[in-house]
Amino acid sequence: MFAYLGFTIWCFTLASLTRAFVFGVIMQIRHPFFPRLLFKPREVVDYVRFGIRSASSQVLYQLYTNLDYPIVTYYFGAHANGLYFAAYAIVLEPVKTIANVVIDVAFPTFARLRDDRPALVDQFIKFTRLNLIAVLPFIVLIALVLPEFLRVFYVGSKWTLNDVPYVVNAARILCLVGLLRALGFLGPPLLDGMGHPERTLRYMVIAAVVVPGMFLLSANLLGDHINFLSVAVGWAIGYPIAFAALCYLVYKAVELPVAMYLRASWGIVGCCLGGYLAGLAVKQLLGAQSDGVRMVIVSATAFATIGALLVFWQKITPRSIGRALKG
Repeated sequence: MFAYLGFTIWCFTLASLTRAFVFGVIMQIRHPFFPRLLFKPREVVDYVRFGIRSASSQVLYQLYTNLDYPIVTYYFGAHANGLYFAAYAIVLEPVKTIANVVIDVAFPTFARLRDDRPALVDQFIKFTRLNLIAVLPFIVLIALVLPEFLRVFYVGSKWTLNDVPYVVNAARILCLVGLLRALGFLGPPLLDGMGHPERTLRYMVIAAVVVPGMFLLSANLLGDHINFLSVAVGWAIGYPIAFAALCYLVYKAVELPVAMYLRASWGIVGCCLGGYLAGLAVKQLLGAQSDGVRMVIVSATAFATIGALLVFWQKITPRSIGRALKG
């Protein structure tokens, strides 16, 4: 709406402010809170320390996840940044939105279970499975039908058919990052819930150094060969390094049984791989069909296969998902 009204780049800031304002008003209406004039400094020191570390982590998160846009613009121009933003918005923004369904309940759940390590580990594994169930089918869909989707809905006055391969390749590179970020989103709530925001901050510092560093390095080394795709490659190289650091911090915090974690996760990955292969086979059979037909049939085949495998192989149903979300 703000973009339509002519606020140019400020539309993003105004949209965020509007969302925060509306959310704050609704929360006050639903759960009114009126603070009393009471101040005991000694009782709030630990909370202030926790809040400063948590807020610093969020600042660093916003920093390293948004530095790619100015780097793309500086090295490759505004048009390239528009194409790159499309790929980013198609993959990483929806991954964050989808994962938020689990993340929003993760911190209070982990905080409640902080003194019960077996229950904490069990819940962490359940949330991991839920994030994989939510995110992986979406990534499969992107890998299968993104070219058709872009040709149907995006090619027009501002985009040409020549732009589509750039966006598709960037999006497919970012799919790896999307998978890791879906899992990585659970790390900070776990560490914070256990009362260790300094470990979350440590992870954010590593990510804020490594990921933008890889943006710059890739743009300088690969930019002449693959254009703005080099920044997507920077994501694919830099974020796994930060993710490995987060995995180590989580492992040390809860002494996570790695074998149990992998056993609980690989079946869901296998279900989604089966859906991808089924969709790919149907896509090859459809051949010369129109983009719209291919997109619908391939997507339906992949989702149906994934759903069937989850139910009959992994015994995952809507009811079991609801129980896992409730903790």
